[in-house]
Amino acid sequence: MASPDFIRLINAIHKERYQVLGTHIEGKQVGEAFELKASVELEKAGKQMIIESSEQDFVEYVLHWRRTCDLTGEYKLMHIKDLNKYWADVEHLMDEDRSKVKNALQELVSGKFVFKYDPVELVKKFLIDNPDVRNKSFLSLKNDYHYILALVLHNQRGLLVKSQEKLLNKYPEARKFIDVADYFLRSFRQTGNPIKDYRFFNSFINFDMNALYLRTSTQFKVINDTMKEFVKRGTVDGDIAVPKMMDVYGRYLELSAPIINLLRIGMELKNGVSAPEKQGSLGYNIMILKSDSNYGLLFSCLDEMIRHSDAHAAIEVSNGKVHILDARSRKVKVLRTYTFQQIGDMARVMQHELFPAFISELPLYDAVSLDLVLISQEYKFLLLAIGNS
Repeated sequence: MASPDFIRLINAIHKERYQVLGTHIEGKQVGEAFELKASVELEKAGKQMIIESSEQDFVEYVLHWRRTCDLTGEYKLMHIKDLNKYWADVEHLMDEDRSKVKNALQELVSGKFVFKYDPVELVKKFLIDNPDVRNKSFLSLKNDYHYILALVLHNQRGLLVKSQEKLLNKYPEARKFIDVADYFLRSFRQTGNPIKDYRFFNSFINFDMNALYLRTSTQFKVINDTMKEFVKRGTVDGDIAVPKMMDVYGRYLELSAPIINLLRIGMELKNGVSAPEKQGSLGYNIMILKSDSNYGLLFSCLDEMIRHSDAHAAIEVSNGKVHILDARSRKVKVLRTYTFQQIGDMARVMQHELFPAFISELPLYDAVSLDLVLISQEYKFLLLAIGNS
């Protein structure tokens, strides 16, 4: 039968919802016997209390409270079902000489180990969707920890770095856009706690990155066909070429829109805005980016009116100039005027510098942020709770 002290402790934790702040076990000699005494420090809504007992069931229960981490990135004490498994998991996750991750990489490269699931997606689901850490469907994250780390560190991140280097070899001017994107994305690292910062970053991601790359692939086919047609025809009258270039520009701008929104948020965080809007219109986002005293000029190639005007046939081409119109009323207004040269330059910067820089930097930042999570102590302590709490 459970002791009164044990029942009191269980009721405090599970019924009254007190949080365990700390535990303490001490032993003392009582005559010829050795007695263990356990104490538990509890807290609820600022109220703290300590329950202590030498009852066997109380002491055994307290012995099973061990340090873990929760999905907010905070360390906490959690009741562990199997202490032997807990310590075995601690040993499994330790890799001071990096030999385990090196062996894992070799097995991945050789094909000796093959994932039967998408490890990156499973990690993200675990970190972002607030699952129950007792859910055994996430056990693979603990069991395959070194393989997942090897994949992200050496394969995914390595491929992304090489892809970006290839881009810079072809278009070195894209470097300035990569640098500014990285600068603003780093604003999402608010606390230095990798789990907290990664979850904070993803709280502003309101689009599917994989879907964005699929859309990009589809649009590239259309854009490449337009560019091939220019090359094939050799000389194209400006009245025809410029609207086509505006169409290309508009497609790139549309694909860039979710990343531009994210960079606007990063800029505002960098400038001290504590709670930026999660979703701004494209026009608003561009306006904020252009208003920055340090980097505003870099975004001078952005103009949402070019996209809207081409989509709504609200342009007039004459005498080497493009007039962007507001044709929504009987009296047409000229909103903006560009020369053919200006349109060509903006389209070139968008196509060869800004868009490829943004589309390569975002997944690289995400991979690096995930690296920081995977190698962190907080994440390892979080894994200890899976299936053993």
